[in-house]
Order: sequence, then structure tokens, then C-alpha cells
Amino acid sequence: DVPGKRVLIKCDSGPGRLDVMTLVMLRLKGFYLFPTVPNATSVMQECDLLYGLFKSMVRANLQQLLNERIKAKRPARICRHDLGVIVNGRKAKGGLSALPSPFMTAFSTEKVISSWNKVGACPLNRNCLHDPKVQRVIIEGSESQVCMRESTITSEFIVDIEEQYANSSDLKHVEGINHACVVYLNHHGFFADGLKRDAPVIAQKLVPNTVKTMSREDR
Repeated sequence: DVPGKRVLIKCDSGPGRLDVMTLVMLRLKGFYLFPTVPNATSVMQECDLLYGLFKSMVRANLQQLLNERIKAKRPARICRHDLGVIVNGRKAKGGLSALPSPFMTAFSTEKVISSWNKVGACPLNRNCLHDPKVQRVIIEGSESQVCMRESTITSEFIVDIEEQYANSSDLKHVEGINHACVVYLNHHGFFADGLKRDAPVIAQKLVPNTVKTMSREDR
């Protein structure tokens, strides 16, 4: 475990990932175990952000090859030797137009680093939680309170609502903002009850226990 030789192991949050003895053994050998967000594997995959562009460019190259062969009245089929052109592109020659390289474009250093940043892999942070696929709920019986008073319901508060919502990570606070806006609109003659929303709540017993320590016998 010395600087420059440490290894970060990224894995899911299944049972045993936080076993103390396992973590100690790995740390002594220079391995740092990094369990990701529970039940959110799809938003933690860096390469998934890159393959969309790669696939679209591959399809475009494939279509271009087919168009060229149809135009030349050749059999419109793709062979093994075409894979290099489809994936890596080609230079313009012999009256054929150049094709971009899907691999070099989609998996460039800049795009890879950008994908790491979007999922919170490098640097390590919570960026993946901003993905729209991640469901946000309030655990029933939590101590989170709405810090909202009637005195805060002013026109200035309404103007500032978008910034407060964007910077808030507390669902209870967002719920309080929504309720306060409804009260404000109703007070000024609007029927705004249809805009009222409550934060989703999940029962405590339904919250998955993703942090488990397995016995040596179980392992």
C-alpha cells in the first residue's frame, strides 16, 4: 500500500462488500474497494455513455458502404474484411469518400475522461445520482423536516424558486417549496391545488439492506 501503486476496485454493492476483514486485507495489499450506488448499476457504467455515439457512427459507415455497392450494382452484403473500415474508417481514395473512425471518435481520451466524470468515477463523487433514472424517495419516519414558513412565501421567493430547486438535494425541502408555491398561488386567486405534489415515500421495511457482513462460513 504505497503511493503510485494503489489500485481502485469498482464493484456493485452486494453482500460482503463491506466486510471488515476483507477490506483490511485488500488495503494492506494496496487495493481500495469502491462499492457503487445500490440498485443503480446502469447509471455507473462509464462505457455505456460512449457506446451510443459509437453505434450510431458504425451504422452510418455501414449504410455508406451499402449505398456504394448498390450504386455500383454490386451485391449489397457486408463481409468480414469490411469490419476494419466500418470500425476504424478510411481515407478518401479511388473515388470513394472518406469515412470517420467510430472507435477513435467515441473512445477518445477526452470522451473517456468526460464519461468518468459524469458517473462520478474520476474524481470519485455523487454525480451518478443526478441521472434521471435514479429514483429519489423519502424513508418513512426519517427526521428530515421541511424548513418552510409562511413568512417565506413572497414574490421574491417565487422568483428564486428555480435556483433553490436546482441546488436542493433534500426531497422534503423540495416538497416544502412546492407546497409553499401552491399556497402563494391560491392566495392570489389561482386554483393551484392541481400543481401540489408530495415527495415519494418508501416504508422503512422496504429499504434494501445492501450493507451486510457475511460470516466466514458463508463465504
